[in-house]
Amino acid sequence: MSIINVTFSTASQGKGAYEYKVVFQRESAIEETLFKIFQHSVPQKGEILDVYSLNGTLKNGGANGGGSTRVLKHILHKGDLEDVQKAISIFPLYNVETQRVFVLDLQDTHTKYRPCLQCPSLLETNELIVADFLRTKPTEKERTSDTAYQQIRTLLQAGNVQFMIGEGSIKRNLLEHGGFTPDQMDFLLNEKGGSSFCQTAEFVMNAFKFGQAVKCGDGFELHGDAYIKAIGPAHFIPGDVSTVLYPSFYKEVYNETDSRYVKAITNVFHSAAHTHSNGIFALTLTGK
Repeated sequence: MSIINVTFSTASQGKGAYEYKVVFQRESAIEETLFKIFQHSVPQKGEILDVYSLNGTLKNGGANGGGSTRVLKHILHKGDLEDVQKAISIFPLYNVETQRVFVLDLQDTHTKYRPCLQCPSLLETNELIVADFLRTKPTEKERTSDTAYQQIRTLLQAGNVQFMIGEGSIKRNLLEHGGFTPDQMDFLLNEKGGSSFCQTAEFVMNAFKFGQAVKCGDGFELHGDAYIKAIGPAHFIPGDVSTVLYPSFYKEVYNETDSRYVKAITNVFHSAAHTHSNGIFALTLTGK
């Protein structure tokens, strides 16, 4: 019996702790994969503003010089530039004290997020190349460059975006340690289930912003400090409010009326949604 749909459920386990289940629906059966979220560090009063999710594929820079530049041109490309500009344009509407993060979601062209012998090192290398580049102060020539990857860095630095979350690494570890069966993995990695996998990872990233950690089925724990990389001088401090800015095409996935993720997460968080005049959709969560 093939999987026809995925939903989510949550249940509070006391202050700062809850469980979430990924529920796979077959024609005459239901299968559940459980994750436990617990408070790992004390959140401080303040907002985490998640400004953009940049999606891409891994790139081997090669053994010759210029490998990092090839990786950056491949990942930080023109297709993202306009959406980054849109997100940055509404920053004045948010408190200047917000900690601003963006998400980098990289996958292998062939294996996607599946655990493999070669992928972990390449994934980590690509994430580090991007983080190191965004952390580095550009020269005057680089700041005025018309290349997309240089322009994206200029925008993120001007917008005081100081942290990067490695969603690709999160997804890889969810597959490796989450307890999913082979056909459940196949579903999450195909076109029909891809949105469900993104929402599964969204639970994890949301937990990190509130100082929570996630325990997988095999006991493996995901902690924010392993996936949140500084691209500025500050040290990440969990907050008590999280706002995510989604491009307009994500609104169907994360709106309060239809979203499976939002319906589940609002059992343990308060939510508020707003669509900005430029189409950016904002979802804010605060603890209950």
